[in-house]
Formats: sequence, C-alpha cells, structure tokens
Amino acid sequence: MINGARPRANASPPMPIFTALFWQAALTAALLLPLAERFEGFAADWQAELMLAILWLAVVVSVLAYALMFRLIRTRAATRVSALQYFVPPTTMIIARLVFGEVLSVNGMAGLLVTSAGFWLMARGARREVASC
Repeated sequence: MINGARPRANASPPMPIFTALFWQAALTAALLLPLAERFEGFAADWQAELMLAILWLAVVVSVLAYALMFRLIRTRAATRVSALQYFVPPTTMIIARLVFGEVLSVNGMAGLLVTSAGFWLMARGARREVASC
C-alpha cells in the first residue's frame, strides 16, 4: 500500500461540510468585499426585488440545496443523485419563464425533453434492478 493512501494515526477528523461551506463563504467575502468597495462603492438599489434575490441565493440555492443534496446522498444511490444534476438547466429555464417571462426556445424544449427521457430511462433501469433482486 502506498504511504499516502493510508490514513495517518494522528489525523484529525474531517471538517463538517457546513463548517467548510461557512469558511469558504467567509473567505470569498473577505476577498471580494474590498473589490466591491474599490470598484463599485457598494452601490446597490436596495429594493424588495434585490433583497428577495439575495435571500433566494443565500438560503435556497446555497444552504437548502446543499442540505437536500447531502440528504439524497445518504438515502439514495450516488448515480441517481448525480443524475439529478442534469435537471439544473431545465429547471432554471422553467423558473426563468415563470419569474422573468423569458420565451422557451425550441433548443431549450429539446434539452428538457432529452433530459427527461434520460432520467426516465435511468429510473426505469433502477426499477428493473430492484425487481430482479
């Protein structure tokens, strides 16, 4: 066995994921806040739309998305969880249609159809696998 592959006897336990995410966000803020001050002077139009967007990004897209992903990883097969990542662009496309009124393009609809067909095939194969056991 290669020495690097073995855990060290005095190795510390891994950092909890939400602690690591906190430190990542803190470091990013520390690096980007001076740039925001220098180039933009922290100029923002603090209205309800901006506050809702910040709340959406900070809570839903960051914390809840990570929590859901880790919950799914604990309860489902990794291939099924990773397949859900393919639904991010079509979901974004649908949200953009509902929230911003963007037009659904033919290419976008084709992508949604292909993604849905692939997910359906994967789910069908998983059901057959369970039934044969």
